[in-house]
This record gives sequence, structure tokens and C-alpha cells, in this order.
Amino acid sequence: MILLHAMQNSRAQVRLEKAFRAGHYHEAFPTSPLRLHLLIISTYINEWRWYMDDLGKQCLAIVNTTLVVYQVSSKLTRRIGE
Repeated sequence: MILLHAMQNSRAQVRLEKAFRAGHYHEAFPTSPLRLHLLIISTYINEWRWYMDDLGKQCLAIVNTTLVVYQVSSKLTRRIGE
């Protein structure tokens, strides 16, 4: 397995090394790749929560703007067609 990250001794690296030393992952006990991904993602998910919340707000603003533009343009189209 190869993991790429920008810093040595990152939190994910430390957690993975600790898990390997504790014997949670070894050749005799096949480990699901999902379990490894879960360990890595769970290391950082709390840091991403605020980013995802902000991204959700930005998307909602775009959706609301799109709906308003759609409603206004459909009203104009109906008036022109009358």
C-alpha cells in the first residue's frame, strides 16, 4: 500500500502505524480496504466539517439564485407569449 501526504508523521500516518503495531492489520488477517479508508477519513473528517458546511451554503445560494432566475424568466416568457 502506498499513501501520499504532504508531511511526515501526519495524524493519519501515526494512527496507521499504531494500528499496524497493535496487530490490527497483518498478512494473516486480510483487512478490507474500506477499513483502512475509514481510519484515514475519520482522522480528518472533523476538520473538513466546517469546509463542507460552507460549501453547502454556497451551493444553496446558487440553487436559490437559479430558482429565482428561472421563475422570473418563465414569468417573462409567459407575458411575452400572451
